[in-house]
Amino acid sequence: MRHRKKKQQLGRDYDHRRSVKKNLVRSLFLHGRIETTLTKAKAIIPLAERIIARIKKNNLSGRRYAFSLFNDQEFVNQIATQLLPRFKDNQGGIIRLRRIKRRKGDNALLVALELVDKKGGIKKEKEEKK
Repeated sequence: MRHRKKKQQLGRDYDHRRSVKKNLVRSLFLHGRIETTLTKAKAIIPLAERIIARIKKNNLSGRRYAFSLFNDQEFVNQIATQLLPRFKDNQGGIIRLRRIKRRKGDNALLVALELVDKKGGIKKEKEEKK
């Protein structure tokens, strides 16, 4: 029985589900906007908000938490220096979910996840500075 088992399994085992979530969050932070299905979006919003909230405290434990997920120190530093100053005053609600359309093949609902300030992700900021 599945009583009190609320997590979304996404039709994958634990390791695959974890890597899908990490890759989606990483893409969201890099590009500022991604398109995915509604269930995947609902599964990654808490993870992305938790990462930003913990790094926003500007202490070592928050960066270590992000590093344990991404295993890329340069990426974690970019999040802390480029992305977080834009959300310094926000208490939450950093990610917006907008429904776009239904996918033609399987009629799955596609949504756009985007960072609230619409300035893009880390990748866009690098291109603008050049």
